Amino acid sequence: MAKIPEWAKRWNRKGCTIQAQPDGLYLYAVKSRRVKGIKYPVVDRTYVGVVTAEGVVAKVDVNIDKGDIAVHEAGFTDAVLTAARPEELAPSLEQGRREELVKAIILRNSPRSYLWGECAPLRGAFTEQQLGMYERRLWHRLGVRPEEMECLFDVHLLVFANGLRVRSRMDDEQIALYERIGARLPWDAKERISSDGHAWRVKA
Repeated sequence: MAKIPEWAKRWNRKGCTIQAQPDGLYLYAVKSRRVKGIKYPVVDRTYVGVVTAEGVVAKVDVNIDKGDIAVHEAGFTDAVLTAARPEELAPSLEQGRREELVKAIILRNSPRSYLWGECAPLRGAFTEQQLGMYERRLWHRLGVRPEEMECLFDVHLLVFANGLRVRSRMDDEQIALYERIGARLPWDAKERISSDGHAWRVKA
C-alpha cells in the first residue's frame, strides 16, 4: 500500500486517518467501539474528504436521489477474493479467520469496495502490522506489484434501487491481469449479458 507523503500528514486530525488510494489521498474519521460477543474492538470509519496540498476538501452532499443507484468498487475486490487462496496465504489461521483476513486486506486497500456494507467490522479485526505482513505475502504469491492492481479499481458494481446488479466492462489490460494472477472473471471475457438475460459475443 502506498505511503502517506509528509506534506499530507500535516492535514491529519485527531481521531482521523489518511489513506492513500490510486486516485488520491482520503481523510477518514475513525472510532472504535466494543460489540458484545466480539473480542476485538470494532472500528467505524466515516469519509471526511480529499486531502490536497492546500488542505482537506470536505465531502459535499449533492441534492440527488441517492436511492436510485449505488456504485461500488468491484474489480480489485473480486480479483483478491478469487485469487488469494487463504489456505496458502495464512495456513496458521483457522479457516474462518483466513477468509476474514482476505476481506480485511481488501478493505484496507479499497474504501469503495462492495464489501464495506457487510464486512466493515473486519477492518479492525487485524492490526496494521498483521495486514501489512500478509498483504506483502499476498502480492508475492500472486507475482504482482501493488501498483499493477490499480487498474482494477476502475471496474465497478452498480446496484439499482430495484435490486438489479450490473458490473462495468473490463478492458484487455484488466482481463489479462485477472488471468495472470489466477483470478476468476465474473463473466466470460468474450461475452456480455444483455438486459433480457441473453448473452451476446463481442466482435473482435
